[in-house]
Amino acid sequence: MKVKYNNSKSTADIFLVLLAVLFVSVIIGLVGFIIYKINNPTIEIQDDFDPNAVTISQEGQKLKTIEEILEKYRVILIENTGVKIYVEFPNGYYDDNGKSYSSYFYNLLDEISELDAYKYRSYFLIDENKGMEIEARYSRETQKHIYIFNDLEDFYKVTDGKTYSQIENASIVKEQYAAIVTDETKILIGTNFFVKNIKNRLGEPTGQHGEYNVYKDGAILARIVNGKVRNLIYTEDYDQPVVNRYKVGTDLETIYKTYGSAATQGSPQEHYLLYRTEYTYNFIYDNEVSIWPFTYEVDQPFESYVKEYVEDRDLEKFYNKVTNRWTNYLRNEVDFEFGEVHLSYPSMGVMIDIRGNDPAGIKIYNNCCFSTDIKNLLRNKVLTFVNEDALINAEQERRATF
Repeated sequence: MKVKYNNSKSTADIFLVLLAVLFVSVIIGLVGFIIYKINNPTIEIQDDFDPNAVTISQEGQKLKTIEEILEKYRVILIENTGVKIYVEFPNGYYDDNGKSYSSYFYNLLDEISELDAYKYRSYFLIDENKGMEIEARYSRETQKHIYIFNDLEDFYKVTDGKTYSQIENASIVKEQYAAIVTDETKILIGTNFFVKNIKNRLGEPTGQHGEYNVYKDGAILARIVNGKVRNLIYTEDYDQPVVNRYKVGTDLETIYKTYGSAATQGSPQEHYLLYRTEYTYNFIYDNEVSIWPFTYEVDQPFESYVKEYVEDRDLEKFYNKVTNRWTNYLRNEVDFEFGEVHLSYPSMGVMIDIRGNDPAGIKIYNNCCFSTDIKNLLRNKVLTFVNEDALINAEQERRATF
């Protein structure tokens, strides 16, 4: 007896078996891929990188080395000494508009603090170029890390993003060489406005106008402090050119047509023009030209005086050091009994108005060349930042009272 086989049915069964095997293989492959991705998460870096959008790895997805974590947060590792980790952050603590990057930094620190190498120890992240130092201080009592930004534990509570961005974006008014002052003025400013040079060229004063000496019967006025001229004014009675070939009283429209595009500030409609050269601020009006000496340089001794005063609060010592270093003040008033010092240095961009022995009375303006140390004191509100030009303010005050 012969057995007959149904060939079509047998072929269908084999196809179904193969399909089932393929399906199971795909499932196994997907499961394996998912397990691999969990253990080896891909770090995606986009061109429109948003620091606060970088979230901490979820449980089971933790990165295993500090190098991987720093790469994820776009931090460049410069040197790792174990406790101190020198890096280059892609951002500061705030963006240019004062928006906080707190989530970014806290997530970064939390991930590092979970690594075995740092879980039970303190460490530092230091960006020397940006003046940023973050301490992750381990507490044995709480078995947690405390994050301290630039010596402030509650950094994002006590600092202000707007102030941070203003300090970071502060810039001196642009320098222009188009409006060149006369040879006579160049000689005076070339030697830091020493009085002996005024006497050699202008003779003895012929009168007094408030705090200003009058020369040539009112043609020139000069404010002198400790043997140096701090402000030089040419009036309409001065019959020689002051700015290039132009005399005082030249129509501002005429000057503006020649040098207008180079003006730092002002216009004929505002009744003044300001041109800054390397050494001076030159204010040109219809009836006078006012010239201020300008100093824009890092002064390390002053910075050390400030830091020392912030630490010891010895106001008299601070005053003596500052006035011995800088004698070019416009105002000098003290009352140590009540903790008061008032010193005015518009050409340096520093105004000291201390009351109650409070260093917040040290005001730094945007025409000051402040270092990282001074910036940090400003950012932490130890000192006060004024987003204005102290020399422009001084000229406006003079003009209003003349």
